[in-house]
Amino acid sequence: KEISMKEISKMNTAYIELSTPDIKKAVYVLADQLELHNFKIVDKENIRIYDSGITANDISKALTKNDVKISAIGKKSENLEDYFLKLTEEGRKE
Repeated sequence: KEISMKEISKMNTAYIELSTPDIKKAVYVLADQLELHNFKIVDKENIRIYDSGITANDISKALTKNDVKISAIGKKSENLEDYFLKLTEEGRKE
């Protein structure tokens, strides 16, 4: 699989991962209340927030204040090594 240098640089990224059963409400709080726009909805219960100007604690406070249930929240990172490990695992499954 070929990827660009821009994609590689994105892989060395720290982010906050949020798990919530109230994904729509959480997105509203992130975008409208906290004015964050650099986040990605991963699946029906998980959001990755790439904005480095906010802490998990600040996000947690805002979500709680707006009655958004939080299953988990924490700082994570993905790097090039993680990407290659994931690729090799996918190759083994095929």
